[in-house]
Amino acid sequence: MIEIKILSKPSCHLCDAAKFVVDKVARRFDARVVEVDISTDPRLEAAYGCDIPVIFVNGQEHARHRVNERALREWLASIHGKGVRKIIESQENHPDTFLSANRFDQLP
Repeated sequence: MIEIKILSKPSCHLCDAAKFVVDKVARRFDARVVEVDISTDPRLEAAYGCDIPVIFVNGQEHARHRVNERALREWLASIHGKGVRKIIESQENHPDTFLSANRFDQLP
């Protein structure tokens, strides 16, 4: 099973946006999502304090600060062993697929 770990902390708007995207994508791959509050661990707080959220997929860092939905889907598809093209094409036919919390990435 694929495990996605989100390092975050309370009152972090980027963390909330990342959780939204990760949860949405994880459901399509039956991936396990684990949230880790770095404010409860001084070691993690020191290491990642202002660099959150940080997303790990099966122990490998995937993203910091913002999560690109399409990139995460492609990464999970490659791990999951499904054809990336087939998954991407099937999801592009659904208009709500790209309505993610990453809309602010498109602002000037």
